[in-house]
Amino acid sequence: MVDDNRQLASHIDQTIQTANQEVSMLRTELSSTNSRLKQMNIQDTMGKVDKGTQVERLFGAISKRAQETCNKDVDELRATIQTLTRGNKQLVEDYRHLLEDHDRLKISHEDLKRTNESLKHEIIRLEEQLHKMATGSDGLAQAEAVTVNFKSSYGEIKLELIQARQELIRAKEVLQDLKSDRKRLKGEKLELLSQMKQLYTTLEEKETELRDFILTYEQRVKESDEMFKQFAKEKEHVERDKWEIINKAKDAAERALFFKSQLDTKEQSIKELEAELKETKEQLDSSNSAPLSSSTAAASDGNVNNDDDADDDEVFPSVDGSGFSTMEESSVLNCVFTQEQENDVGHCGIQIISCSPTSTTDSIEAGGTMFKWFTQSSDLELPLESKPSKKKKKSFGSLSRVFSRNRMRRSVALSHAESYISDESSQKLCLLSQDNYQEKLATIEKMVNMPMQEWRAPQVLAWLEITLAMPMYAHNCLTNVKSGKVVLDLSDNELSAALGVINPMHRRKLRLAIEQHRNLHEIKYIKAGEMDSTWIAHRFLPDLGLPQYTDVFEEQLCDGHVLNTLTRRDLEKHFSVHRKFYQSSILHAVELLRRIEFNKEKLYQRRNLCESKDTDLIVWTNERLMKWIRSIDLGEYSENLTEGGLHGAVMVLEPSFNADTLASILGIPPSKSYLRRHLTTELDNILKPARTCLDSVDGSVSSTTRSCTSSVSHEKVEQSGFEDNRGRRKSEEEGRALLAEILGRKYEAHNN
Repeated sequence: MVDDNRQLASHIDQTIQTANQEVSMLRTELSSTNSRLKQMNIQDTMGKVDKGTQVERLFGAISKRAQETCNKDVDELRATIQTLTRGNKQLVEDYRHLLEDHDRLKISHEDLKRTNESLKHEIIRLEEQLHKMATGSDGLAQAEAVTVNFKSSYGEIKLELIQARQELIRAKEVLQDLKSDRKRLKGEKLELLSQMKQLYTTLEEKETELRDFILTYEQRVKESDEMFKQFAKEKEHVERDKWEIINKAKDAAERALFFKSQLDTKEQSIKELEAELKETKEQLDSSNSAPLSSSTAAASDGNVNNDDDADDDEVFPSVDGSGFSTMEESSVLNCVFTQEQENDVGHCGIQIISCSPTSTTDSIEAGGTMFKWFTQSSDLELPLESKPSKKKKKSFGSLSRVFSRNRMRRSVALSHAESYISDESSQKLCLLSQDNYQEKLATIEKMVNMPMQEWRAPQVLAWLEITLAMPMYAHNCLTNVKSGKVVLDLSDNELSAALGVINPMHRRKLRLAIEQHRNLHEIKYIKAGEMDSTWIAHRFLPDLGLPQYTDVFEEQLCDGHVLNTLTRRDLEKHFSVHRKFYQSSILHAVELLRRIEFNKEKLYQRRNLCESKDTDLIVWTNERLMKWIRSIDLGEYSENLTEGGLHGAVMVLEPSFNADTLASILGIPPSKSYLRRHLTTELDNILKPARTCLDSVDGSVSSTTRSCTSSVSHEKVEQSGFEDNRGRRKSEEEGRALLAEILGRKYEAHNN
């Protein structure tokens, strides 16, 4: 095409040059005719007619030549225009955007035709004028005007041809640019196709890798579950062994302490008895020196024995007359008797009985038998001295008989004391152990319908150890609390002092439990008592996606009633939950429990129903959300939800939660707009029905509460402390108001 256009351009240039040459020849001929006409004007009038005919002939020849040349030029121009139009048509067929240039060429062709027609008309008019001309000068002037007009029209045609040539050159350049762009686009298209093929291959490889990874992961999960079960069994065995070892160690330590204290008391009593023995010996020496010196040497052994018996009878009544001997009285006043009680149910407490001068008479009046045995057996552990000389043995016969009588009474006294201790041990309180656990459970079952005012010390102890899971305060309870009535009368400060409760959450748990037993008919959430601290720590928190706080909640002994009173300040101060989203997660979960009245069975039933269906979003656990994320082809982001605190209650009850929040939690970057749009559509399918259902339920609840509160006093309305239908987060004041409602305003009274 480019070569053809060049040939056309060269041909047009040649035709223009020939036309210029012919025009110059016509000019020369016209100049020659003008000169001849001037010469003819000088001649005679007779020859005017001949000259006119000659001029007409000349003019006809000139006009014929001009017409022929013009016709030739027009034909050539027509041919060139036809070739140009043909080229333009081909260009239009190839590239339709050059239609405008083609239209311009057509317009120029029509203009040329018009100019040719106008030239023809002018030539005809000139011929008519030449016939009419009387003089040759007028005809020559008109001929000159015609030639001038012809020259002007020819110049215009030449300019148009030059413009057409330039436009053709521009069109050629545009065509070349378009061809180069087309080639470049084809190359880019091929590159993109190759890249797409590579992406498809990589995606297929990734899918196969993901499938293999999922299979291996499931196998590992199964293996880990089996290992976990084995570890749990081993842990149970180890804990049992540990419990037994601890119990044995406790028993051994307490026995050692008991024996040590018993040895100390006996050593002390032995020392005192030795000192008193010396004093009595000295007194007896001084008192018996006179009778011994006055006795006759010829007295027989029988008489001596009779004297000794008489002396013995004299000594023993003197002891009874004064109440007790000095030795026995000192041993009674200063001894400390401890007895460890061990029975079939395991470890029991240690009873300590202290004897002092002020309490001696009381003990004599209260239990004469026990005190008599105690005074008689107090001197049994005296060390035997080396045998004295025969004189001393004879002189102190009455004293030795006193001690021998006491030794003979020892077996009787011991048997009586042992029977007394066995009777008393059955009434003693026992701390919780693995052996007496069933007995304490039976005690708790018996006190189900019994008011706390009628509880005794064993029942209070079992309630504290098993029901409240607070065995660490059992020893102080054993010492300071003797009945349920005492527990009801304790304030917060007295609780801290009597039971040693320093932890604020433990104190709150105790206070809530006490107030529930005080006002049994005012408990709002009865099922909350079934949620113990173990369930909250090991089941409730993992369902929320917060297993990292299991140890803290278990340490704080947070049960269902304590959970119902928690605020953001409590979570941050006592449970170390510092992130606001984690706090909102726990509080929204508590709001869900309030909506179902803390009923675990109802919660499990609803979760089982929506396990295979994408419905009832508000009860979804963190694990169920991960399953849903995997079902919508976003499994690579599901692991970001672990320990993130996201569950269904947060998504439904939090008004500001939307698809962007979920995408940021999952870690989907903003550049992946397609994934975010997909997540938005899928989330709307489950979130909008849940919120509409929640609004309908809240609307019905609010209408019933409005009808009910019309008959309630203004004070109780102010203390209700519940929020609106959207389940927004409760403030600290509302939490305190809710706590006051549950406790029956007793908790605030105790604090004041």
